[in-house]
Amino acid sequence: MSMSAPQVRLLRAPEVARALGIGRSTLYRWVAAGLVPPPLRLGGAARWRPEDIERVLVRAEALRKGGGL
Repeated sequence: MSMSAPQVRLLRAPEVARALGIGRSTLYRWVAAGLVPPPLRLGGAARWRPEDIERVLVRAEALRKGGGL
């Protein structure tokens, strides 16, 4: 019996941009500026871990409320 690694759902650029409420080009500008973690590269395709994007959303909400981090 072979044991395979659990499937991890990774997000594509359009999904990340939609979650952040921005366009794809803005997403890549934010990556370049260090506001969003860089994507994982899988065969040339950019993918993000959902937990990384969740952290961006939490940080943005804290900043929006004036709490900072």
